[in-house]
Amino acid sequence: MNITFTKDCIELGNEWDILRKELLIAINNITTIIEEKYGPIDKNYSLTALNFDSKIKVPITQVKEVEKQVIIHLPVFTMQGDPDSKYQRNLYLSHELIHTITPCADIAKATYLDEGLATFFSEWYTNCLSGPPDRYETARNLVSKLLSHDKDIIKNLRTKYPNKKISDYKMQEIRDEFSVEITSSVLDLIQNLTKRINFPST
Repeated sequence: MNITFTKDCIELGNEWDILRKELLIAINNITTIIEEKYGPIDKNYSLTALNFDSKIKVPITQVKEVEKQVIIHLPVFTMQGDPDSKYQRNLYLSHELIHTITPCADIAKATYLDEGLATFFSEWYTNCLSGPPDRYETARNLVSKLLSHDKDIIKNLRTKYPNKKISDYKMQEIRDEFSVEITSSVLDLIQNLTKRINFPST
């Protein structure tokens, strides 16, 4: 995995070299877990860079559709070596790496399933003790309910539709892959998962 690590902030000297090695190991580990749980990551795209950006407060995944490249931007405070910063770095990194499963450049296409899976996984990975940001809480709760009904449904969907983006799954496609009885509450759950999230403008 050939990833460039960049920053637009303070010099760290040898600590920067150590951090880059830690990040590469973390990315490889998280990616392996993601593929075991949810199926293969889209190989048409490559994660080419991870940038620590002093101008942002929340992580951003940038997708370059023409070049088929993915760049993850993390807030600069997560570079620090204290336990809280490391914890937040793992939370953000694991969240954004979920978006490399089926990268999508258009944030307007994000669904509750898409963001809920990222939030659900990142909390699981970091054993998060605090709640997620408000705009992700509903998404996280919906995906938690989905996986409690059928823990393999994401992997089954990815196997059946290997070239389809998570945010493009239709109600019927999700319903067809359910291994449990489809009740009215399950139908409501699927409908809510396929709704678009209205992100605030930046």
